[in-house]
Amino acid sequence: MKPQTAIATLCAGNKYAGLWRKYCLRSWTAYAQRHGYALEVFEEPLDQSPRAASRSPAWQKCLILSNSRTSSYERVVWVDADIVISPNAPAILDTVPIEKVGAVISGDYFQEDMKAIFMERSTRKKIEPGKTAEAWSAHQRAFYVSAGIDCISSDVIQTGVLVLSQQHRGMLERAYETDLDRSVSAYEQLPLSASILNQGLFHRIDSRFNLVFVERMTVHYPYLLNKNLINYAAAALMAVMTEYSNSYFLHFAYDQGFMEFLDPKVYC
Repeated sequence: MKPQTAIATLCAGNKYAGLWRKYCLRSWTAYAQRHGYALEVFEEPLDQSPRAASRSPAWQKCLILSNSRTSSYERVVWVDADIVISPNAPAILDTVPIEKVGAVISGDYFQEDMKAIFMERSTRKKIEPGKTAEAWSAHQRAFYVSAGIDCISSDVIQTGVLVLSQQHRGMLERAYETDLDRSVSAYEQLPLSASILNQGLFHRIDSRFNLVFVERMTVHYPYLLNKNLINYAAAALMAVMTEYSNSYFLHFAYDQGFMEFLDPKVYC
């Protein structure tokens, strides 16, 4: 009997396909088998028009339900191709109602007062004590404002992991049609996040299902921001393995080079 759920991703180009096969394939296959999911891995863009070629491949996730390979699945879990899955990861569908889009809000993987540290290190602006929540909301809202996107919330969804069902196809396709100034962002995250939130489709899932390593590193392992650090490789290995142990899906967005500190024969 064919599974009713598929994990889907895009590995466009030799670089990303090679990284995915080396660091992700083993862990994804084990996870899919454990929970009865199919794997649908695309190695060519779903849209091959000149417009699509001029945009980041990240936009292609908005078409994942519009393809014949996924149309027969009741649920589709989009997972970015720079994510490694822990052997301890539970079934991601278990807490997500079929009518909702399950996802993680950017920053949910930080304790509240740690968000001040992240903002201070990433923006070099001091956050007043007791003003973290207000500053974080303004920091996130600014991304929508700069893109000219109206959103009912200041929250920004981390769109590297999305639990979808077939009824979300139209919403995704409309988000794909957004024309976004590349000087603001090359990615689909802001229009897609706003679309999900504005339509009341968002369902918050455990942040361990999309733990962004570089952002966690900025707060908990700031010494790794210095590439000239003595014994950098050993320090990076310990940090990566700690976060891998603490996560369900460890996301290497912004710097896939850190994937090299995972031993694919042992951990992936």
